[in-house]
Amino acid sequence: MSFDNATRNYSYLYNRQSIIAPEFKIYHANSDTSEIIFKIKSADLIYSRTSQDASYQSKFTIHYAVYESLDSKFIVDSITKQIIDINPTKENKLIYGRIKFPFVEGQSAAIKITTVDQHRNQEHKTLTIVDKKSTTGPQNFLPIEKGKNMTRPYVTSSDSIELRSKRNKGKKYILTWFDHRFEIARPPFANNRPSSFYLEPSDSYSFSFDSKGRAKLLLPQNGFAFILKDTTEERGFSLFRFDKNYPKVSNATGLAEPLRYICSNDEYSSLMESENQKLAVEQFWLEKCKSKDRAREIIQEYYTRVNEANNYFTSYMEGWKTDRGMISIIYGKPINIEKRSNYEIWKYGQGANYQSPSLSFTFYKQETPFSQNDFKLKRDFVFKPGWYRALDIWRAGRIYKAGA
Repeated sequence: MSFDNATRNYSYLYNRQSIIAPEFKIYHANSDTSEIIFKIKSADLIYSRTSQDASYQSKFTIHYAVYESLDSKFIVDSITKQIIDINPTKENKLIYGRIKFPFVEGQSAAIKITTVDQHRNQEHKTLTIVDKKSTTGPQNFLPIEKGKNMTRPYVTSSDSIELRSKRNKGKKYILTWFDHRFEIARPPFANNRPSSFYLEPSDSYSFSFDSKGRAKLLLPQNGFAFILKDTTEERGFSLFRFDKNYPKVSNATGLAEPLRYICSNDEYSSLMESENQKLAVEQFWLEKCKSKDRAREIIQEYYTRVNEANNYFTSYMEGWKTDRGMISIIYGKPINIEKRSNYEIWKYGQGANYQSPSLSFTFYKQETPFSQNDFKLKRDFVFKPGWYRALDIWRAGRIYKAGA
């Protein structure tokens, strides 16, 4: 089986149009088998019943297809699983599960996962890399918070968490803690900062997995942990502490900080120094938009983009601070994305097959120890006029959508 990768549009990876929004994590259970750990909100699904006496139930399918690589057109394995959730009172809850698939050690591949709500034919697609070339990579670890599998490495509980790694039973590891605040992305025409990933650790300690591959960890309240076998290793597993509601921004500082992209220096200083930051943020938008209705609309759009940047582009820093986060917030989502194993090209505007888009950005994958989701923009001075034109539109109280 195959598909034509050369003409495939990957914009669905960062698309808000799907009603359902499942989360997935790949976990290597042993040397021959891996698992797709999933979580989905019952509120995203349609529940129905066949009679007044029957219980409400939802039906959805999860289909996976494994490709030789992200650049390959050949499917080496695929299967579809149907999941039925019985929910008599239609209460809002989280549905957890796992799907096992054969995958031997020493391999890497790409896996596309498609989820379909069968009651309304609504689908969600995602794509990720499966990497089983070592026992120390991030997919060999499964964090458990309050008894539930974590599909994302964002720790919110102040209690200890459990970390599982069946491929590291009885082995000793080192947890290094970093309390570091990263700067936001520079404008697309500015020079890149020098790439350096030496960070001074705040603390470190050793721990061991027990005979079942389990360990208890208590993390500090700020920063992130990097878990590795020894200091000579370059690969490990990261756990992050952002705001408790992350990836959604909700507190006053979380609302103020992303305005840095469109604020003047004086405006931003005033926001950050305000005794009532939430009120200051509201006043900022009201002054730009001139009416409460327009301010309400633009606030919803701007922070939806911020939340989505956190959702899709978080690496070792919050997603809104990254290069892809910055571009998606200011310009909106691209109509077309060309994706390969080491880069993405975002294309805006019209044109036959988007071969000559009015605007495009290229992001190159970075090999960093803390995240597999770090991409750096290829900056160019040619972006300067368009960048300031976009900022002018935001600052005039209007939503900017590149290529619209």
